[in-house]
Amino acid sequence: MFEFLVSNGVNAFINFITLAGVVVNIGMFLRKNRKENSVIGLVLNVNGIKYKAKYPFLRKHIQRSEIKGVLKDLLIDQNKWFKIKYLSDERFIKNVLDVQKGKGNAIIIKCDPAEFEQFDKNNFEILKDENE
Repeated sequence: MFEFLVSNGVNAFINFITLAGVVVNIGMFLRKNRKENSVIGLVLNVNGIKYKAKYPFLRKHIQRSEIKGVLKDLLIDQNKWFKIKYLSDERFIKNVLDVQKGKGNAIIIKCDPAEFEQFDKNNFEILKDENE
């Protein structure tokens, strides 16, 4: 009879450990999924004035090519390609990598007023506050 209790106790302990592992994995999956589906803004910083694109991204879709594709859609003349020097800057690449890793909630692209003139201003809203 004692052996029966010991084997049931061992089975119960193993089942408890297995259940705890499953619960932890579900929690990790939900956290990752929530983070990947968080909305990321695309911001053009023109001499300190921040213009946020009206088209949000999901964090899981943030890639350099996707950003460039959306920027092309925001142009006045979508038959041409845009020119923004900052897109070749290592700080831009670092910003993209940071957002992909969950550090930060916006892709910020610095551009000068001449570069910003390529874009349709109706596709942007001016950010008034740093927290937006």
